[in-house]
Amino acid sequence: MLNEVRGIPGGSNILNTSLAKSKELKLRHDQNTFSFEFTDLDFISDPQDTRVLYQLENYDNSWRPAEDKRTAYYFDLQPGRYLFRVKAINAEGIEAIKEIAVIIHPPWWKTTWAYIGFAMIAAIAAVGLYLNGVKQLTAKQAEQVRLMVATQEDERKRISRDLHDDVGTKLSALKLSLSSLGEKARNIDNQES
Repeated sequence: MLNEVRGIPGGSNILNTSLAKSKELKLRHDQNTFSFEFTDLDFISDPQDTRVLYQLENYDNSWRPAEDKRTAYYFDLQPGRYLFRVKAINAEGIEAIKEIAVIIHPPWWKTTWAYIGFAMIAAIAAVGLYLNGVKQLTAKQAEQVRLMVATQEDERKRISRDLHDDVGTKLSALKLSLSSLGEKARNIDNQES
């Protein structure tokens, strides 16, 4: 019933064996437009008395009557698993059905492995951004600590300098006062003697 499968003009042969022996067609995502040609094999009945119907499961909602050319065309199918079936019913009501699975593989970027790879790349990027943020925060905090320590050191030096200057001034004043008192005491002693 199924005679041939037409591929993309200039493309490679889709089948490795004859269509009669094939159970499935495996197609790439860019081989999603194809046609099936078929005929009925009832040589006894008049071809006008034989009804031929076809259906692509997961695409056609119901059986479709074959036209005189007995060709089913499918255009731009989405990746997935389909089952093409042809049914011939002769004048006595006897049915013959032939079917073949059609598997259209998704492009590499829509495969499970690609999604896993994309998720890993996103996770690595997220971890990298997080670690970069932690590094920047640590550097900022280290700079803040360095500035705080430098400010404290400057303040300690200022207090030390002010204290030293203040104590030095008071000691000088005390020395002058004591010298003055000592002179007065000698003057008084000299006057009493």
